[in-house]
Amino acid sequence: MPPSLANILFLLAIAGFGTKAGFMPLHVWLPYAHPAAPSHVSAVMSGVMIKTGIYGLVRTLTIIGMPPLWWCWLLIAIGAVTGVLGVLFALAQHD
Repeated sequence: MPPSLANILFLLAIAGFGTKAGFMPLHVWLPYAHPAAPSHVSAVMSGVMIKTGIYGLVRTLTIIGMPPLWWCWLLIAIGAVTGVLGVLFALAQHD
């Protein structure tokens, strides 16, 4: 696979599966979905549905092939930003 096509597929996978997984800049649907769902559906959303985004991203990476180093650093940065901002947003909540 040409590197330019692999890069485009990787970035599209980040956008698509990142939205499903709830990465920080793409998480806008999560605060509305969990409170609106019944408790048993919200548990399934937390335990299974959100994890399918991570699974899809991992499967895409295995299909595309050997990743360049910048893909790894981008995923680490997205994870760090999501973790830190998630904690800061949680600390700012009063309800």
